[in-house]
Amino acid sequence: MTEENPWDFVITSGTIWPMVHVFVPAAISLYVPDFWHLLSFIYLFESFEYVVSTIPMNYFKYWSEVSNADSLVSDILMGILGYYAIYALPGLKIKKKSCYAFLYPTDSSYKLYRDWYGILHVALQAAASLLNSSNFEFVEDGDPFEFVCFSASTVIVPLLFGYENFALFALILVSIISLSASFFGYTVVFCLGLVPVSVWVFSQLGWFVSKTNEDPPEKNEENVQLIRGEMLENGDSIMLGF
Repeated sequence: MTEENPWDFVITSGTIWPMVHVFVPAAISLYVPDFWHLLSFIYLFESFEYVVSTIPMNYFKYWSEVSNADSLVSDILMGILGYYAIYALPGLKIKKKSCYAFLYPTDSSYKLYRDWYGILHVALQAAASLLNSSNFEFVEDGDPFEFVCFSASTVIVPLLFGYENFALFALILVSIISLSASFFGYTVVFCLGLVPVSVWVFSQLGWFVSKTNEDPPEKNEENVQLIRGEMLENGDSIMLGF
């Protein structure tokens, strides 16, 4: 009996996990622009995941990796695709206040939250994938409902923080990949092909390429004093309309 090639499952599998490894690093890239910092973080997480998967307890089945082809190659490659999308389409970083952006940081928010809300965003984005994990017996790996749950969470979470462009990008891309993988499998292959192609198409259409319409900072007293101080240092005597 011949041993199964570890690449067979990685390539042919029709589960959500390759998309998880695209969109969670993409969410991280909204706040960590340096590629090498992101790559280091991905490698550290994948190493931690691999170590935990070796613990001989059934509870840790969720963390298990198929092989080194999964943890050290395909997952890393998916993360690079997520970074590439954010890097190539800077408009995805735009965040704006809206009626549904309940977690959008404002000047009235606690300073600690304004400084660290990105961690909450990434944590929620990653935790959303647990809602349909077969380890928790919600659905089986590869079940179409798994893609429905993941697609909804991948769109809703960025909307809560005001990332409308990122949510729209995720909606389009996740919908196409989910439909394709549900029928044919090969989620990794569809991610490898559709992420760069969609980035190129959106670039040609002029979508998500501009980062000029982000909400300006609110005019609170701290901002007013800062602006006045800068103008006085420059010898500017123009009256400010505050």
